[in-house]
Amino acid sequence: MERETRKANFQSDGLHVSPRAMTRIRNARNADADAWAELRGALWPECSQDEHSAEIAAFFAGTARRQQAVLLAEDDRGEIVGFAELPIRSYAEGCRSDRVAFLEGWYVEAGSRRRGIGKALVAAAERWGTAQACVEFASDTQADNEISRAAHLDCGFSEVGMVRCFRKELPSKAGQDTERRAPDLSDPERPVSLHIEEVPSAEAPMELLLLADPSEEKLRSYLPQSRCFLASSHGLVVGACVVQALGQGAHELMSIAVHPDHQQSGYGTALLKWVIDYCRKSGARQLEVGTGSFGYQLTFYQRQGFRVTAIDRDFFTTNYSEPIFEDGVQLFDMLRLTLRYAR
Repeated sequence: MERETRKANFQSDGLHVSPRAMTRIRNARNADADAWAELRGALWPECSQDEHSAEIAAFFAGTARRQQAVLLAEDDRGEIVGFAELPIRSYAEGCRSDRVAFLEGWYVEAGSRRRGIGKALVAAAERWGTAQACVEFASDTQADNEISRAAHLDCGFSEVGMVRCFRKELPSKAGQDTERRAPDLSDPERPVSLHIEEVPSAEAPMELLLLADPSEEKLRSYLPQSRCFLASSHGLVVGACVVQALGQGAHELMSIAVHPDHQQSGYGTALLKWVIDYCRKSGARQLEVGTGSFGYQLTFYQRQGFRVTAIDRDFFTTNYSEPIFEDGVQLFDMLRLTLRYAR
């Protein structure tokens, strides 16, 4: 289900939950599914009730990606009047750590606002984040939602930026295939829009990653110690990458691949730039990568500031059972490249 992170137009009154309100914050239970779905429908009305029910069922089954915890506000009548949905993100705008508790959805029904319930949900969410070993808590809201912005500030958030997104429908030519597809951009340096999402190593897109590293055995050997990210555009997966923290401030880009249908379209460059920024904001002092000793890959990395720091001779013949060719020439040596971040 495609939907944007959204917060309700409610305002906190700057107080803790009052004794008069008698509202308690607790974890969601299976019996709360219908009430939770109703509140979700009010916050995200563009999504169908079936879609909400499916996501709720996935949460209780332990298979949801968007929510890792759901907190509900229950009033003195036992009615559910608000909720907060919480994932842990590997990246959030303005944050430096790679494990950020995030306020994905935040809502209090209209009749229960201005009682401190929204603030109580945020306070409980902060405690949850601390218990999950997170050191940062983040959120976002629509650029024009001034009431939600004020509520965030009232809860102690600091505003770190604002992004406005735009789209426009283009007319299709007669007979043109109107099926959704990523745009075909001829300039690989042209800016493109990507949605980056972390996936568990067990769900890594092996077929896609094998384009960059042809050894499934090697892939499976480093995936459990790494973080895997999917890149999508217009709802289509166009690329993937794997990043591993090496310790002492060093990270390594283990693999980066773009689907053949979307190569030479700028997605590889956009994904690499995202990795560079992600590692920088994670506190890395340098990012390393290994590649063949010739070919377009070398230029691909050097354009972003990587420099050759070592040569691993006979790497490809020693570590792979089958010979690997690039432009009809067999690869023998691996070049080690490093991008050092300025401090």
